Amino acid sequence: MFPEKVSINENTTTIDWQDGRISKTKNANMRPLCPYASCRAKAEKFGKNYIPIYSNEEIALERSEQVGNYALKFILNDGLGTGIYEFNYLLQIDGLDT
Repeated sequence: MFPEKVSINENTTTIDWQDGRISKTKNANMRPLCPYASCRAKAEKFGKNYIPIYSNEEIALERSEQVGNYALKFILNDGLGTGIYEFNYLLQIDGLDT
């Protein structure tokens, strides 16, 4: 299944899927839910001492790019641009709150 449209506003990323489903994820959740290894490694390495540049509420998504036929990459204002979110994963995190 592929996204037909990705809309990013101030607080939410909305994805309209080919099958008619619509998923919504809070932008503030994109960093803590990042599946990319370096995102998780930083948090695990520093644990509670990890102080990100922005709080989750300050995270802003600048844009998204499709990666092949399997994922989206989101570019965040804190410099994250390597986090690749597979389509299935985006459906799994739909509506989750961290």
